[in-house]
Amino acid sequence: MADWVSCAIRLAHRVLNVPVDDTPVAATAKRLPRWLFRQVMRNWSAPFPDLYPPQSYGGPLIVYIRARTRLLYALRKRWPDPIEATITVRGPLNEWPRGSPFRSAITP
Repeated sequence: MADWVSCAIRLAHRVLNVPVDDTPVAATAKRLPRWLFRQVMRNWSAPFPDLYPPQSYGGPLIVYIRARTRLLYALRKRWPDPIEATITVRGPLNEWPRGSPFRSAITP
């Protein structure tokens, strides 16, 4: 949990230029996982709730299983972003790459 708070402070420093000189993270303020910064910027570029799960699903998965041409699209929409996935499994916020098997999937 402390790592997540530390990472949030470092992210605020990087994105919003919040001063962190008198904080415990001052020495590590420049170190921030690259994937985290990229994903925050990607999420902020589309700030509308209807673009995120469950509003973005478009329908029950069973509909897409029956119409297999759109199944990959439906799975991609349901795949959590790297931030959500890391926090859900209480994973470390480190430099290990986060990705999705559906990142390069063709959208309809």
